Amino acid sequence: MIELREEIAAGRFTKEDVAVSLWRILRGNAPPPYDDAVKFFEYTHLTETLQKVLSNVLGRVSGRGGDTVLILKSGFGGGKTHILAAVYYLFRVDLGRIENTEVGSFVSRYGVPEASVCAVDMSAENLWPPWLFLERCLNRSLGREVPETDVLKSALEGKGPVVIIVDELGEFFRFLETRRPQQRDQEASATLLFFRRLTDALGNRDILVVSMPDDSAPYSDWVKKKLSDLYEVLRRGGTDHVPIASVEEVYKIIKRRLFRRVDEADAEAAAAEYANYYKKWGELFNSGWVGINELRLAYPFHPAFIRTLWERTSTIPEFQRTRDLIYILSLAAYKKLSGVKEFRDFILPGDLDLLDREFKDFFTVGVGRPSYAGIIDHDLAEARRLGELHYYAAAGLYVYSLIGGDVKKTGATLADIRTLAAKPKLTDPKAVDKAVEELLERLWYMETEGNRYWFQAEPNINKVLEESKNAVRDDEAFEVLAEEVDRLKRSLKWWRFHIDVLTAPSEVKDEKAFRLYIWSPRSPGVDCNRGLEELVSMADRLKYRNSFVVLLHGGVPLDQAKYLVACESLKKRFQGDQLRRLEALCEKKALDFYITFYRSFNCLAIPYGRDVLFQKIELELGGPLERGEKAAVKLRELLSAQIKRTLEDIAKFVESLNDKFYFQTYLEPRLRNAGRVLISEAKEDLYRDPDLPITSPDEIDSVLKRLAEEGKVVLSCGTTYYWPQAEKELRSLPDSEIVRKALKMLECDPRDAQSILLSPPKEVVDRVETAKKAVKPVEVVDVAKPQPTCVEKIVPLGEAVGSSLLHLSISGEDVYRVKLLIEQLSTVGVEVVDASASAEFSDEGITSTWSAKDLAAVKKLLSYLITLGSEGGRASVSLEVDVKEKEITQPVANLAKIYNDVKILARVRSCS
Repeated sequence: MIELREEIAAGRFTKEDVAVSLWRILRGNAPPPYDDAVKFFEYTHLTETLQKVLSNVLGRVSGRGGDTVLILKSGFGGGKTHILAAVYYLFRVDLGRIENTEVGSFVSRYGVPEASVCAVDMSAENLWPPWLFLERCLNRSLGREVPETDVLKSALEGKGPVVIIVDELGEFFRFLETRRPQQRDQEASATLLFFRRLTDALGNRDILVVSMPDDSAPYSDWVKKKLSDLYEVLRRGGTDHVPIASVEEVYKIIKRRLFRRVDEADAEAAAAEYANYYKKWGELFNSGWVGINELRLAYPFHPAFIRTLWERTSTIPEFQRTRDLIYILSLAAYKKLSGVKEFRDFILPGDLDLLDREFKDFFTVGVGRPSYAGIIDHDLAEARRLGELHYYAAAGLYVYSLIGGDVKKTGATLADIRTLAAKPKLTDPKAVDKAVEELLERLWYMETEGNRYWFQAEPNINKVLEESKNAVRDDEAFEVLAEEVDRLKRSLKWWRFHIDVLTAPSEVKDEKAFRLYIWSPRSPGVDCNRGLEELVSMADRLKYRNSFVVLLHGGVPLDQAKYLVACESLKKRFQGDQLRRLEALCEKKALDFYITFYRSFNCLAIPYGRDVLFQKIELELGGPLERGEKAAVKLRELLSAQIKRTLEDIAKFVESLNDKFYFQTYLEPRLRNAGRVLISEAKEDLYRDPDLPITSPDEIDSVLKRLAEEGKVVLSCGTTYYWPQAEKELRSLPDSEIVRKALKMLECDPRDAQSILLSPPKEVVDRVETAKKAVKPVEVVDVAKPQPTCVEKIVPLGEAVGSSLLHLSISGEDVYRVKLLIEQLSTVGVEVVDASASAEFSDEGITSTWSAKDLAAVKKLLSYLITLGSEGGRASVSLEVDVKEKEITQPVANLAKIYNDVKILARVRSCS
């Protein structure tokens, strides 16, 4: 349970409210809790110094002795005014009203005697002479000249015990500095003399409590000299006190000031969790920030956060140590904890949105670093885009970099950054190291040297490169892309493809040559899911529709190409460490470019049946790449292999043509229709027919010879034929004139064949049969073959190569893809006999159902559903497809894999 103070929870506080002046307290118009003595003490933690000061004041006023002068010394905002306010209020409140506070409990041992309190804030008015405040308080004229000691002593004695409180002496001397040199020196001397006489005039029960800035205050040498002189005067009868003696007191002050209640059980649990985490990883963290007792005291803020502000940021003169710390942690508590009842974590810099206006203003202008605004605007915004861990590391390093000294010499170690960024939910804190390396490559103001890291206002090499990149023209970047395409073009030398660059679909050449086109970097990227309609329309008009494949990109990395141009330019401007840093950065940029460039070519446009298939390809790296040109060479090899593999997977490119596929898909239908096919036409059809794979026309000769030997076709050389079965039978017969005449008709060399027939002409058959009858037939003993054992089962079509296909069950939500699949089954030799379908269509909560009973009706239904879907809504369809029984070949299985978004189950028969 955490309960914020009312004004913190409501956001009713400002930096000015926290940095309240003594003058406002004296005037009675201070903001809460400084406007009321009881509330003030309720919010006050009794520090070691406050105990000493109050004890000394009460002892002195009550006559028990003590130091005559108490000097509170610290930098701006170090807690001096708060102690002075405590002394002031102590004599203006009934002790019974504060007895439940730490201060009330402490002073009740001494009692608070009656005393006159003369307090002054010397920054609030141009006070001259400086004893004027004492004159008003004691109601005694002290004159215009420095009052003599006896005069002061007499004035003090008339008021009983007198407690004199003086704040902001540094500001008083700064006021004097504005006078003419001779006058300021005279008045400064008079001031020193006044305080000397005052300290001598103090009675046994009087006391002087003053605040003085330490050497860190941003005063001129003249002011610092006068303060030093005054300090020597006051030290004669007094002692120094630092308002806050330790960081542990800071934790308690913060807890008392910001929270009404902090559940110690929650603090204990959170501290234990973090302490165990730090213990597990040991030296990976800053051991000075992670002790369990310190965690418990600082909760809910992480000690690393508070100590960085208290010990480092406070060295900036503009940072008022205690005041600014309380303000920024109040703002953090308000933003992070308002409305939160249970909180068992620690707040780190990364838990704050430093891009929020209030945080940004404080951590730039508010700490005297207005030039750091660019760090927040760019680097912390970029770190957030990179990820949560990157932001935590960057935010922690940013706060750590706010220091008054040389940030380069005191930069953060990785142990510091891990402590400021890692939480127990991060299972391996070394992940911070990787995030830091990535930040170094991306941020503009982050620097490193000698294992230390820091932010600075001056831009680093990243920003120089970024600005140089932004100055590169698009044409220069396109030249880089064109050169890389040219290298890709030269690397794609497998098989017989001509490699060209394609700027528009209209440039596809309609000629008898296989071409692989690379889509130009200057052409718009193509979404492989949608395809390119202009390319589809162009393919419809081609004579040689099977002659091209296009490697398409989805959009090339133009911006990354600009980095390469910028790198070449900048290398001439730098040398030494800067050049080495630039070269390392440019090497990384080049690798990113190469990977993105080659991965952008992620789609192949392939003629397939009556359509153009847009097939996605994905470049798998398979492990880390070397940097530089070796990476580009490797990526080109990988892309080339992926293109080849994709074309082979869908049987569009084959080095060896499958006899059965070629016969069933191409030859048999044409031979049954025309009776004869010219071999020259068959070879030319490799370029024309998208149902055929891309392969060498020489493959046709080999396939035809084998088909003829299997008895599937007969080859004709014009007047002679290649009919191996008949020739073999004739040569097994005894030699005779009639056999020789028959063999004469079968002298066709398959290499010289001109056409293909399904069966030989009648006169050739008759001549062979006549020769066979002229001799005594050989008696053949019929040996019965064993009958095979067959089983039927249902399996995914892609996993059934070698089985006999009997029936298909097809279902899917992309109706267009289902329709395309049905049409393309014929391209791999699957003959659809009949089909039925059921479909469902939903639009705006209304669902309709349809069915179709035959193949023609199914095709109409699919077309109708596609039309409906183009106007919105969602469809699903299920088909039962009867097919002519055939063996499932690899191309059939590959087709099923292409349509992996469609469910395709096959009823098959497997025999053994």
